[in-house]
Amino acid sequence: MPLGYRPMNRSIGSMLLATFVLRVSTSITGGMLVYLVDHMTRNQGTGPRAISLLTGGFYATELTGAILFGVLADRYGRKVIMLLGPIFGGVAVAMTGMTTQMPVLFVTRLLEGSSTAASIPSTLGFIAAETAHDERLRGRVVSLFELVSLGGMLAVGPALAGILWDAFGRPAFFLNCGFYAVAL
Repeated sequence: MPLGYRPMNRSIGSMLLATFVLRVSTSITGGMLVYLVDHMTRNQGTGPRAISLLTGGFYATELTGAILFGVLADRYGRKVIMLLGPIFGGVAVAMTGMTTQMPVLFVTRLLEGSSTAASIPSTLGFIAAETAHDERLRGRVVSLFELVSLGGMLAVGPALAGILWDAFGRPAFFLNCGFYAVAL
């Protein structure tokens, strides 16, 4: 090992795995949501508008909620708030699989946005605390965090969304609950 090299501890490895799984499951839900809305609104012409509102609700909640959850993570501890992400996401995806009502879908997207809002600030705080002693380790962990986040969100999740929807249809949302359970 090079001089000054410190390996990652198990907590960091677990956090990276959970981040990957959480991003995959969030992306699966977002992808399958397009298919669900298309199915629900077929012949009504409201699908694109609905997807825009649902997506906007997700990101607005993520952006505004990150401030609140960051403060809560500082007050109550990062690990406690990190656990809220998979819980909110699991509840949201289960509700998504059970509803045929657009207003309920909007609530599920707000919950899913809250999932990400709880996860990211607390995870970044965790990374900062766990790597405070080693600048090189921090660089490696932050790089891996970006890799697993973007890889899960932009590559694996979208691919699985189509595969799961084609194979199972609406019940695939309940299968996705399993991803949230793994992330938890």
